[in-house]
Amino acid sequence: DINAFDDLILYFIPFIALTVLGGIWGYNLVVRTLSPYYPNLKLIQKYFAFQLVLFFCKIFPILMNFIMKMIITSCYGPLTIVVKRHIIIQIQVQIQMFILSLWAMRLYKDPMMK
Repeated sequence: DINAFDDLILYFIPFIALTVLGGIWGYNLVVRTLSPYYPNLKLIQKYFAFQLVLFFCKIFPILMNFIMKMIITSCYGPLTIVVKRHIIIQIQVQIQMFILSLWAMRLYKDPMMK
């Protein structure tokens, strides 16, 4: 049932956000500790790219779902409103991941140790 899902997802958002923040916190400790010793590895930039991946894949679709509920109120054709919302959200996530992957390729292209 769509309405039950929309009502229940609000209770899962804090758990999703807490797991993402917990993972980032541990990774932050490691990166901040090692980055002064290995400045040529670009650890801070790679850490920031990792944070963006987590945001774009976990938190951004939930936020966009709430925004799309306000924007898309009716739908014509064979697609339902929920399917149309999810198509738009997934296209946005794919575009963001493509741009982020181009940046990550530049980060990992250089030799790690000189």
